[in-house]
Amino acid sequence: MNGKLRLSDVDRWDPEALRQVARASHLRAEAAESAAQGLANLSVFGRADGPPAASAQAIAETRDRLTALAAEAHEVGAAADIAAGGVEGLKDRLAALRQRASSQQLRIDEDSDGVVPEPTSPVDRATVAVLQAELDAIVAEANRIDQALAAAIDAADHSRRQLALPAAEAG
Repeated sequence: MNGKLRLSDVDRWDPEALRQVARASHLRAEAAESAAQGLANLSVFGRADGPPAASAQAIAETRDRLTALAAEAHEVGAAADIAAGGVEGLKDRLAALRQRASSQQLRIDEDSDGVVPEPTSPVDRATVAVLQAELDAIVAEANRIDQALAAAIDAADHSRRQLALPAAEAG
């Protein structure tokens, strides 16, 4: 996601959806590893005297690509697992903060990402400042988690583009 996350974004985050992404990424990695191992075990493509056959070279390149894909998928899966735990913790912290704010006749305003007094309550600026600092820390941590997950996904995407055959080689 580009830009800064808002409190409403944190509310919409679903740790279980991130865990599903992690599981799917790990399954993809296992499938790529299995395919790479299967290619390695093909005796028909074993070494022979003389220059390597074109098919043997193609198999080796495909194995390398599959191995790289597996590593990328494991990295994305690990990042999604970490993000899921972080999101769960943030949501717990936010729920506790909302409860504390409510007990002080304050509320968390999603439009401003701020701590505001209820309409009929007196303003205790010190309490508002303390709770606002905690809210700001939650939003900052949400942005850190988002950036870390995005970086893992971007790195995998960049690597995948690096592994693609150039057009001249593909023909």
